[in-house]
Amino acid sequence: MGLFDDLPEAKSGSKGSGDGRVCPASSEAPPSTLKTEDGEGRHKRSRGGEAHELAGCSRSKSVRFDDGPKKPAVSIVQALEKIEKHIKRPEKCHKACKLLLTLIEEKQLNKDNAHNFFLALRASLEDRHASAKPELRRIYRKLFLSVEANIGAFSDEDSSWIREAFALIAVVRNELFTDDSFVFNKRINFVKKAFLGLGQATVGDQKLVEWRMEALVECLEAAESVYKSCSWTRSATDLLASAAYQSIASLDQRQDLKERCLSAYRSIENLKVERKRSGGPSFGEKEEGENTFDAAVGDWKSKEGVSKRSGQGGGESWRGTSSTLG
Repeated sequence: MGLFDDLPEAKSGSKGSGDGRVCPASSEAPPSTLKTEDGEGRHKRSRGGEAHELAGCSRSKSVRFDDGPKKPAVSIVQALEKIEKHIKRPEKCHKACKLLLTLIEEKQLNKDNAHNFFLALRASLEDRHASAKPELRRIYRKLFLSVEANIGAFSDEDSSWIREAFALIAVVRNELFTDDSFVFNKRINFVKKAFLGLGQATVGDQKLVEWRMEALVECLEAAESVYKSCSWTRSATDLLASAAYQSIASLDQRQDLKERCLSAYRSIENLKVERKRSGGPSFGEKEEGENTFDAAVGDWKSKEGVSKRSGQGGGESWRGTSSTLG
């Protein structure tokens, strides 16, 4: 079943004669359509009369078939409503994201339908862990970067959600799985500043503030997961963990987020201590040689995902990618 299979579709009607009446394709029409009644209610039929009736569509008693009113073509708003419904489903998510991206690339996003796009984008992040799956990272990142490039179409409220919350999950967190150290460090610095700025947040929407808090914690958890398997990310992640810990009081209103932040911080600190005890590279030293990187290229190419160095596979270099996130 296709994504839009149950949307109304325009149906083709029978061929007409140009004057709105339809000629039958065959002279063998059902008897009920060929009968006429006289004034006394008795049916009259003659071979000659039947031939006369079927001779052409210009006659007053010609046979007509009425298919009823045709359904309208699917509108952009209807398509967006359909995407909003399906984008939450794991088996439909990638296709729905791609359709949404296609609509934006084809210049279908405008101020009149921007909120419908916003609702579909919000639905795509209902399960915030979905966009971090290796098979979905690229499409989410590409979709939300395209949204950022067209942010002017959205209302102030919707654009605030996109910039302050959604992009943290769909773009920043996913770029923490990159194989590009420049992009990784850039995103780590962005998250670090965002953590330190939590106490000075001026956003009035409390739901948006809490969503942003959770997005930042998830970015920290993503950096932690990479930290465990990718040594070259550790110095920058150590600094992020320290900034998150300094900002822990800003999470007091969400005890669950505070506990998650503390858990990630402790995990990173413990790994750092273990590394030092085992005689590993000291803080700030180069921890991975070029030979190690080159030796893994063949393995990375056979995998799907974003990060190469962290073993997620299939990554692309994002150096120089422009984004309103900085």
